[in-house]
Amino acid sequence: MDEHFLATAAVRRLMKSRGAYIVSQKAVESLKTHLEDNAANLTKKALKIANDDGREKVSSDDLIKAIGGLEELYDIED
Repeated sequence: MDEHFLATAAVRRLMKSRGAYIVSQKAVESLKTHLEDNAANLTKKALKIANDDGREKVSSDDLIKAIGGLEELYDIED
């Protein structure tokens, strides 16, 4: 993915909030790329779920289904 959407500072704050107080720039960029790639792939899957259901709007249920296996954590009903 060439275009970046997540702010480097936000990712660094997330890592710091989990106890990683000293983190290299490369580590932050690696996590940022991983998160952006996963978000893009999940969005594609969720969009397909919505389209297959005859909708254009992607819902949180679509994203949860795209993630898979988390329906019971979020009390999603079919």
